[in-house]
Parts: sequence; structure tokens; C-alpha cells
Amino acid sequence: YYRHIYKECVVASPCWMMRKETLDDIGGICGNQYPEDYDMVFRLYSHDVEIKAVPEVLHFWRDHGARASRNDPNYAQQDFVDLKLHYLLKCEDLAKRKVILWGAGRTGKLWAKALIEKEIDFSWVTDNEKKIGKDIYGVRLQKAEINIVCKNSLLLIAIKAPSFYEERNDTLIKLKYDHQIIRLY
Repeated sequence: YYRHIYKECVVASPCWMMRKETLDDIGGICGNQYPEDYDMVFRLYSHDVEIKAVPEVLHFWRDHGARASRNDPNYAQQDFVDLKLHYLLKCEDLAKRKVILWGAGRTGKLWAKALIEKEIDFSWVTDNEKKIGKDIYGVRLQKAEINIVCKNSLLLIAIKAPSFYEERNDTLIKLKYDHQIIRLY
């Protein structure tokens, strides 16, 4: 269940059930950390809490434009980046790995800024020919090539387009054997 945790919240909050001891072990409910449900799932992850699912449908999600998570400033994309980066630093041991950020669009730029603010050394790669060789936020963008990824690196992919994953599926499968790949979007 945690495989895509950095991409999205992997457990719908209306369906949670846990023992009080588990809730206490992870620090209880933190009502002022947004997005609060996502933070709780990350805390479960960081405490190695096993998630189990039931086969029945427990909740029908109603999505609409007036939802707080679509309009409330507490749920801005930067809050998600900050939360994910907090847990990347806590759970993935970035200090001992080469970090590579792939993607120079809006999401990639948000992540680059966040990495720079936390003084995390990273290489920034892109497939966008117009951006290769450019400096953005003082970091030179490099062409995304397989040889730029070294053993035991952490590859952060900040690209939304499904076609990216379809076109590079074979490459990403090869990289997965020696590197951790995290989809951020």
C-alpha cells in the first residue's frame, strides 16, 4: 500500500480503523498539519505500520469543485511538497544518496525550490530540449540520460504526463533494480 505514497495519499481517510495504541504510537491526530490525512498516512508509513484492506467497498467518494481540499489554502500544492519532502528526509535517508530530480515543469520547479531551501544537493534532469543547459534557481538542467543515474541514487520524478511513463517504461524498469524511483505526481 505504501508503494505510491509520495505520489498521493494511499488510504482514503473515511475508511481508517486502527487500535488506539497504534494511534498513540504514531503521535495521535495532528489537526493543524495540512493535509492532515496525508500526514497521518506518512506517520503510519514512518512507523512501519502494516495496512490491510478489505475487499468490500466502504466509501463512495464524492468529488466536487467546492471541496475544501480543492479551495482551502491549507491544501495548496506547496503544502503537499513540504509534507512529502519532510518524510523523504525522515524515511529515505537522502544524505547518503545521490538525489536526481527529473522534470522541469511547474511541479519540478516547486520541488527544485524545496530541495534548494533544505540545502539538499541534487542533479536536475529534463527531456525538454529548450531547458537543457539552462540555469534555473542556480541549478543547471542536464539532459535526462540513463548514465547520469549512479548506483543507489534516488530518482524523484516530477512529471504528470502519462505518456512519459508509457514511453519510458522499459528504461524505468531497468533503473528500478539499482535505484529507488519515487513518483511525486
